[in-house]
Amino acid sequence: MKHFNIRGGIGDVTVPNTKTRPQDNLYLAINSNWMEKTQIPADQPYIGGFRELDIKVKKQLRKDLADFMNGKKALPQIANFDKVVKLYEQAANMKTRNDIGTKPIKKDLQRLLELQSFADLNEQAAQLFKQDFKLPFAFEVDQDLKDTDQNAFYFAAPGLVLPDASSYQNKDNAKKLLGVFAKQMKHVLELIGFGEDDSEMYAEQAVAFDQKLAPLIKSQEENNDFAAMYNPYYLKDFVNQFKEFEMGNFLNQILAKQKVDKIIVTEPKLFEHINEVVNDAHFAELKSWMIVKFAYGYANYLSRELREANFPYSQAVYGIQELSSSAKQAYGITADELGEFVGVYYGKNYFGDKAKKDVEQMTYHMISVYNERLKNNDWLSEATKKEALKKLSTLKVKIGYPTKLPEVYDQI
Repeated sequence: MKHFNIRGGIGDVTVPNTKTRPQDNLYLAINSNWMEKTQIPADQPYIGGFRELDIKVKKQLRKDLADFMNGKKALPQIANFDKVVKLYEQAANMKTRNDIGTKPIKKDLQRLLELQSFADLNEQAAQLFKQDFKLPFAFEVDQDLKDTDQNAFYFAAPGLVLPDASSYQNKDNAKKLLGVFAKQMKHVLELIGFGEDDSEMYAEQAVAFDQKLAPLIKSQEENNDFAAMYNPYYLKDFVNQFKEFEMGNFLNQILAKQKVDKIIVTEPKLFEHINEVVNDAHFAELKSWMIVKFAYGYANYLSRELREANFPYSQAVYGIQELSSSAKQAYGITADELGEFVGVYYGKNYFGDKAKKDVEQMTYHMISVYNERLKNNDWLSEATKKEALKKLSTLKVKIGYPTKLPEVYDQI
């Protein structure tokens, strides 16, 4: 009889040991040197191989955009790329941002302040939605999960204050983080121009409404069950679920001439209990929640002072030690708004048309190999082979970057 010595257990992989042998712990043997030398950047929540690559790429792109802005590089031959550079220039100009302060949001904020009743909200909701004000529910257009050739109209959850619905289950931690958020937003609202008492009231009422929403919204783990996200309702049945909020009028305005026969409800619990939170009795808290969400969402686009005031919550939740530089934020704004242009530029400049064509040819070759193997397969049924070949024939090859961007960007 032979006896084997078996090593088991991964051990504590958070403590680097450069003397670890691969046969004892492959993870530590490979990563210990990196773990000992690498520091988490002060403006990052974590570090890793992919994050290091991300930081490197963004650094190069910031340099390129700055060179385009300063005339050190000629603009690439990409339609509308001048708009990318213009946006970056505006975002990077902290002097102008500091000088204009809160002026860019005053008019929009006034629209929320003028909501005096739930009836006012019903009247204004569609226009507010079209202009990206936050409502206590969301609608999205995306591929139909059961027919990807078609788009579907989805009823979804609004964003909560805490990172995930499950974050509210730890009562003590949730109370601490929501307290940080309320204190931060009181300060932000004061900087925007609200009085101390009003700022405190809006912040506290916003948190109170957020806590009413949280139990009705799925956690990220629950959202991983894609089958449970697909709950279709005929339009009439969907509209009839809403009692005080005039959903029929709202949809008529946002859909205009688009014909929608059904709405896919991804948040069935929110849909079932919507009338318990979206009603006249909770209007004051709902209005405060909308005001605070608006201020929180846009403060970072304004002055340095407002960016700093809007930062403590991120520190508390993600452990980030310091605010990112103005240049990094300017790139982030540009990539968020016009990321497809940035991606095409990076792909063409650092990947290239030749490499793109080479990978496309390899991909088409692999598809042809699969096609032949399926045709010659002798253990699948004919019906299964037919469906597999059909699926293979519908694959769309997208490598590197698109050759043409949507025409909607011409309207910017």
